[in-house]
Amino acid sequence: MNLDRLRLFYYAAKARSFTHTELNMSSSALSRQISTLEHELKVQVFHRYPRHLELTDKGQILFEVVRKILVDLETMENRLGDMDEEPSGTLKVMSPAGWGSNLMLQFIPYYLKKYPKIRLNIKSIDGIPNFREGDVDIAIFPFIPDNANLKHKHLQKFRIKLYASPEYIEEYGLPETPKDLDHHRLISYDPDFYPFKFLDWHLSLGKGVDEDPREAYLIVNNLYSAVSQGLGIASLMVENPYRMQSNLVNILPDYEGQSMDIYCIYPEHLEHSTRVTSFVNTLKEKANQLFDSMEIEGE
Repeated sequence: MNLDRLRLFYYAAKARSFTHTELNMSSSALSRQISTLEHELKVQVFHRYPRHLELTDKGQILFEVVRKILVDLETMENRLGDMDEEPSGTLKVMSPAGWGSNLMLQFIPYYLKKYPKIRLNIKSIDGIPNFREGDVDIAIFPFIPDNANLKHKHLQKFRIKLYASPEYIEEYGLPETPKDLDHHRLISYDPDFYPFKFLDWHLSLGKGVDEDPREAYLIVNNLYSAVSQGLGIASLMVENPYRMQSNLVNILPDYEGQSMDIYCIYPEHLEHSTRVTSFVNTLKEKANQLFDSMEIEGE
């Protein structure tokens, strides 16, 4: 059985499409390869619809088997690379959109220059990272409870305050009390993403225990960009590198939200991986240097 063809099937099944895959291949070429695979196996693996694909029952069984094969192959390749003195291989890193990407972009050029045999695969996520599927090696994320198979290495504690752009303040005025927020455009993080629900503290700031929270004017997963565009007021990390280099204005400076601890999180079996340890140690080193070199507001 052709392993490359099975790999193509896997990516088509993940995307449920011949068109919108991670592959650098035309949809017609991919469709022909899958038809050849079905002929070889003498089974139909997809129900083909005009806009998407659905796995057949036998296709679902094949998908589960192929996924395990590909994860095992990648694990083997990476573990062989981890035996080398110099880190090598692909490292899959995930973080929430916005702040995680901002933080990593500050140090990635330095890291890749220091470890030229590493290939980074960095993706944004809008949910809890799934380490079981082999889609992620490291997550830059708040603490993930109730999982003894994960290692958490503390990266940084971030303070949370409210910010707006000078342009927003010029147009809508500067709130002087928490009650004034009732008359302003408030930006919220995705309320269904529970690790970051505390970023919406300003929706209840100044409200009584029996009062409903304010309704968000805008819900986004990149608060910094929305605030920078003058769209409203939002909670941001005081130590966000981009925030620290911006002209954003701290709103209601006497009030501060719940601080947030961020960790480098990785599976227990990767604890001694040179790929993982090189990334984690370098990220922590550069993050400390970055924050130490800048004047932190309120300190």
